[in-house]
Order: sequence, then structure tokens, then C-alpha cells
Amino acid sequence: MGDMKLVASSHMSKTSHGVDPSRVSSMPLTEAPAFILPPRNLCIKEGATAKFEGRVRSVRPSCSTQSSEMSDRIS
Repeated sequence: MGDMKLVASSHMSKTSHGVDPSRVSSMPLTEAPAFILPPRNLCIKEGATAKFEGRVRSVRPSCSTQSSEMSDRIS
């Protein structure tokens, strides 16, 4: 199995989530993020890029459920 590099990027829907960006880093985490939909397309070749799309539960009490997109590059 090769070494894995995880590159995460997230995009949020156009609706407002009501979180002041300056306060996000100071908010304590209440639980680890967890996929609530299973990842797809998990068979990839070494050196290829896999794209995971799914909904993730909020990790902060004031945030609503948001969409998250992660790319996983295997080197």
C-alpha cells in the first residue's frame, strides 16, 4: 500500500450558516467529523486522484449540516 496524502477542500452551499469566520478557530470541537453518506469510487490506481463527495455532520453546535468535498491523492 502506498503512502497517502490527504488534500481537503470544502465548499458550502449558498445558504447562510450563521457562523462568524473570526470565531471558528476559537470554537472547541464537540465531536470528530463523520460521513453520513458512504464514500464512492474507492478503487483507484497508485498515483491517481480519488474524489470523495458526501454530507458531513456538523462538528460545531452553531453550524448546520454542510456539504464537504475531499480529494485524496496517493503518491
